[in-house]
Amino acid sequence: EVSASKSDLQQILCADVQSSLGEVLPSADGLSGNYEAVLSRLNQLVGLERVKKQVQRLFDFVHVQHEREVAGSKTAKGFAQHLVFTGNPGTGKTAVARIVADLYFSLGIISSNRIVEVDRSGLVAGYIGQSAIKTLAVVKSALGGVLFIDEATHSHQSVERTTSEVRSSTRC
Repeated sequence: EVSASKSDLQQILCADVQSSLGEVLPSADGLSGNYEAVLSRLNQLVGLERVKKQVQRLFDFVHVQHEREVAGSKTAKGFAQHLVFTGNPGTGKTAVARIVADLYFSLGIISSNRIVEVDRSGLVAGYIGQSAIKTLAVVKSALGGVLFIDEATHSHQSVERTTSEVRSSTRC
């Protein structure tokens, strides 16, 4: 039989919060205990040596910034980590984006490991002027997480073609 004092029952432990949230909380060094597990998922992917090296550099940077903060030195705040994954369909770009979202979250770079995935149809509207509104809504929905634009090069080419067609049709 387990017995607990009134004092024990009034304390909220880290394990209680983690159980309620369903995720591992950051440790004292600012890293989630989940970092190693997520890194292992990335390392299990074949190839991607450049991506793996970039992740290691990012980890080193975040670790140094944390140590500088602990020592009372100035640190970089709000730095951007925009990435572009290129490759043929089926080469794992979406899978890597999901892993990167988990890594950024475990490193404390973003506040959520939520990933918003969109393609051209999620950004481009049918009428001129509506695309900006649609795109802004998608960007806002991804704040604090990761925005993954699938087939972004096709979206860019399509927007350029549409813009060119509009210019042609408005000439006198």
